[in-house]
This record gives sequence, C-alpha cells and structure tokens, in this order.
Amino acid sequence: MGAFHGISESRRGRSHVDSGTVCQDSTLCLVSERYAIAAVSDGHGGAKHFRSDVGSKAATECAVRVIKEFVESEGFEASFRSNQDVLLDTVCRTVLASWYSAIDDYDGGHPLTDAEIRHISERNVSERCADKRHRDRYGATLMAAVVSDWFSFCIQIGDGAIACIGEDGNDRAPMPEDPDCALNVTTSLCQLDPLRSFRHWHSIGWSPMAIVMSTDGITNTFESTDSYVRYCRKASCFALDGGDQWRRLMDRNKARSNANGMDDVSMAVVCRECPALRKMKDGIDEAYRELDLKSTVPVARKGLFFVHGAMRFHVAEGLATLAVYDGSDSDFAVPERLAADGRTYVVARIGPRCFDKARIRSVSIPRTVQRIAPKAFFKCPQLRAVTFEGEPEMDSSAFFNCPRLSEARYAGDEPPPMGANVKKIRIRAPLSARTGTPSSCSGSTGPCAPREYGRQGPSALSISPASPGACLLSCWTPGLRG
Repeated sequence: MGAFHGISESRRGRSHVDSGTVCQDSTLCLVSERYAIAAVSDGHGGAKHFRSDVGSKAATECAVRVIKEFVESEGFEASFRSNQDVLLDTVCRTVLASWYSAIDDYDGGHPLTDAEIRHISERNVSERCADKRHRDRYGATLMAAVVSDWFSFCIQIGDGAIACIGEDGNDRAPMPEDPDCALNVTTSLCQLDPLRSFRHWHSIGWSPMAIVMSTDGITNTFESTDSYVRYCRKASCFALDGGDQWRRLMDRNKARSNANGMDDVSMAVVCRECPALRKMKDGIDEAYRELDLKSTVPVARKGLFFVHGAMRFHVAEGLATLAVYDGSDSDFAVPERLAADGRTYVVARIGPRCFDKARIRSVSIPRTVQRIAPKAFFKCPQLRAVTFEGEPEMDSSAFFNCPRLSEARYAGDEPPPMGANVKKIRIRAPLSARTGTPSSCSGSTGPCAPREYGRQGPSALSISPASPGACLLSCWTPGLRG
C-alpha cells in the first residue's frame, strides 16, 4: 500500500481584490493511510448569490465528510464493486442533503443584515420563494474526488474541470460533459432539482496516480482540454511535498487568471505515491534549482552592504533592496535573489536614486520586486526600455528625468504609471510556460480504459503523451505561455 497525499488552495482573484469582495472559492483535503479525498467549490458571487463564500465552504466540508463516511463504512467495497452507479448516486444525494442542512442552519442563525437588505433592494434581487431561508444566496458548484490503491471516483455539479493522471502516461479528463454549462452559465447546488445535474466517474481495479481539480478561474485560461490536462500532469506531483513549488504553481495560476477573467482560482490534488510521480517531481525540482541558480547572484558583505560587481544591496528581514548600481552595462537585469553566508535573500525593492545617472539602455525588473522607490531611476539619459515581469508598487516619479524612455513592457493587469510619451506593451504573465509537449495529443489506450465509467454525456476525453515522459516539465521558463 502506497502513501497518499493531498494539497489544495484558493486564491482571491484580481476582480474581487479590486471590489473588496472576499474569495468565493473553497477547497479542502483529507488524507489517511488508505485514501486521499479533496473537494473544490466555486461560489457564484454576484448580486443574487451574496453569501456564496459560505455556500462554497459548506460544500467542500460536506463533500469530504460524506465521502469519508461512505469509504469507511462497513460493506463499502462489496457495494462499490457490485453497483457503482447506485452507490455514487447515493453519495451525490447525501452530499446535497448535507449541504442543504448546513446552509439552512447557517441561514437560520444569521438573519439578513441591514447591508444585505439594502443590497437586495438596490440590486433588485428577486428570490425564489417567500421563505426567508433562501438557498440561492449560497449558490456554488462542487467537485470532489477520492484516490485509493484499488478504486477512485469523482463527483461534480457545475463548471470547472477534473483531470486524472495515469502512472502509464494515460491522462484524461474523465467527467462527462454537462450541456447546461456553457460560457458564463453553470449548474449549481442551489438550482431546482440539482440531483439531475450531478455527474460522476469511477474506476475499479486501477486507480490514477493523481486527480487534479480546478475551478473555471484556472480552466478558462487554457485554449483546450488537452492543454489543461497536460498542465495537470505537472501540477499533480506537487501534492507530494507542497512547499515552494506549490506556492509558485498557485502564483502561476493566479497570474494566468489575472491576465484573463481575473476570477478567484482554486486547485486541489490528491495522489498516491508511486515511482512515476516521484520521478516527475524530482525532475521538476531539478529544473527549479537550475532556474533559481541562474537568477541568484553570490554577494559578499562589505560594511553595511552586500556587494556583487557594480550592485550594492541592503538586507532586512530576509528581503534585499538594490540600493546602488554604478556599473556600465548597456542592458541590465535586476537579479531575483542573493546568496550570502549560506542564505538566500529575495530582491524585493529598488531603492531611491539607485540608478543615479546610470548609462543603461534597457532594464528588466523581475517579479520578485514589490516596490520601486521614487526617483529610483534618476536622470538615466540612455534608458529607452523597461520590462516589468511583476507588478511592483511605484509612482510616476520612479523614472525621473529619463528623456529617452519610450517603451515599457509589463505582465500585470494595469500598465505602470509612466508618462504619456512611454508606449505601454502588455506581455504574457511571466509565470506561464511552454512545456515542450506536442501540440496534439490524442487517442486513448491502456489497461484502465475498459474499467472506467462516467454517467451522462459523451465518452470521456483521453490524452496519451506521444512518447514516455513527453509531458515532463523540462523548465518552467518565464515569458512563455502554457
């Protein structure tokens, strides 16, 4: 019996940050010695569903609890082996009943506030029934999955996508399509008769090494299901250890969303440890180490500064500020990290008058830089172009008296605050990457195919890499799209 792992996270999208709205998504994982369970829910938000953050949280909690109870119940294996569809229909029915109970209890204990009453009146929100305990307020989608040594299954209502990652490279998006989910329309836990919109998939005797679930804030950033499934193959191994690689993955997911619909983003991964998954994770770890080495410069302490060539840095609370540059480079790239005394420091700031009369013609500012001080680039007579890989905080005086500055490339949502004479060119989010996977992956073969079933809709889409390891990440290089 292999070890099981799970990891999940939700990030608030740019649109909700700008509007001051809380994240409407929710995720939850549960890992035991015999299985791993995860659930992802996307609250609808908007005028009608003004408590959907509560609804999504209730959905994930109910789904994980119900699936755990079923999987651990006496006679589960015999029931599952004999009649999977009936059992999974019962799981969906029980999850829905549990969600109804949870939100009705919450609604009964939390009467509408004055602000919510004004919201209903001002936004002309119509509610479905006269009863004050209206489930529409809590509307949300739901995906949930479990992985074990001998079986796996998924349930879903609403949009979002699920990818099953095979140890043999046979990857697929197994869930039957829902014809009622199109564009910005989705089925929901709060709709009339939601049971008819639940879908499920299962396998027996074979289990994918990982299942990845993502809300539409992520899936809508991909051009096809194929590209999303290939992306999930890489993401699947991060459940093994989490840590910095998972943080980078979620940074990347949020960057993709901010460059598109600016929605909340949520992802959950459950997996069973196996040699193929560990090998893939080791390969990605090595790629990251190489990438970090290329963007890290060694420094030596000299008085109050850490020094590397023509650069001098201040360090405080683990973050570095580029304080002085007095070099003669024509094209200059601010480093992402410093290495000194066995520690690594992230370059997070560029100090005032750091580039005082510098002769640089172009400068690239990495995504790690969070703030550029006023007059950081002061009277740089040759400076023509700036590239921002992140979204640093700055004002219009950051590039003070740079008469030839004419172009700014940026990867964020908003152009940097620079003069009207500076042409702003938006570039792809820097955390996007091209994997080197063939652009066309089609066909489905493998021992699992005859033992996989999905209720409703057309047959499941299958993805098979053109060659072993074709989907393994070689390097997630900034500046390219997945």
